[in-house]
Amino acid sequence: MKKILSSLCAVSFALLPFAAFAAVFEHDLYVGITNDPEVFRLQEFLHDQKLYDGPITGNFFSLTKQAVIIFQEKEDIAPAQGYFGPKTRLKVNTIMGAAAPSREEQITAL
Repeated sequence: MKKILSSLCAVSFALLPFAAFAAVFEHDLYVGITNDPEVFRLQEFLHDQKLYDGPITGNFFSLTKQAVIIFQEKEDIAPAQGYFGPKTRLKVNTIMGAAAPSREEQITAL
């Protein structure tokens, strides 16, 4: 019994790093959203990409919008207007190594 339990614990800890990367962006994000966990993660992503140096608050205002525009221009996503919609979301999820986007996400992004 102890051997089975220790094996299960080892497998759980081995898979833990993969669980951290399973989070994907699922919603459109735009100016005016406040206290949102996806905006918080977006700001962290943009900071890691050296595109955002503002506070990481979960609030989508002008600094976040400007960083999204810079990201969109860098990745040739048009129109680069700072709206975090299907095209931008697909690109960010791909860069983050998230699970493959659903067929609906791929169609929406076109």
